[in-house]
Amino acid sequence: MSALTINGNEFSWGEVTLAIGDLVITVFTEISYSDKLEPVFTYGAGSAYKPRSQTRGKYSCDNVKAKLVRDEAKLLRQTLASQSASGTSYGMVLIPVITVQFIIPAQPGDSASVDRAHTHELLKCRYIMVGDSSTESADGQTEDAEFSCFGIRRDGLTLYEES
Repeated sequence: MSALTINGNEFSWGEVTLAIGDLVITVFTEISYSDKLEPVFTYGAGSAYKPRSQTRGKYSCDNVKAKLVRDEAKLLRQTLASQSASGTSYGMVLIPVITVQFIIPAQPGDSASVDRAHTHELLKCRYIMVGDSSTESADGQTEDAEFSCFGIRRDGLTLYEES
């Protein structure tokens, strides 16, 4: 599939939504996440001193980082806290799936005649960090959030073997 371009430029920011259960957040300015496999080379007693094979590797996810508009961040914390045993702790609630969906709308005159969607699922997450700062600026006030995550599924595919 060719990249969607507008006036020769790659489309840079489509409609991005973040869904946590029934709560859908569209007012955020940034989200980042990554996962990796860390295979280890195995060596034999030969004289070549080169790897003979490698292990499947250990899978891990870096923390999911998001920059949310303050009111949306507050709503997210309240929603999660309401699901906790105490009704006040948003950090102890396991979020089964955070769905991040990127919609790149079709543009008149472009080769893509339908919207393209990419859906990433962040699996078994917990809210683990809140960062506050305030800057005199024309930009809206935001809040940093971090989530721990067990795994990532991108458009139904994973870096690891699902069992």
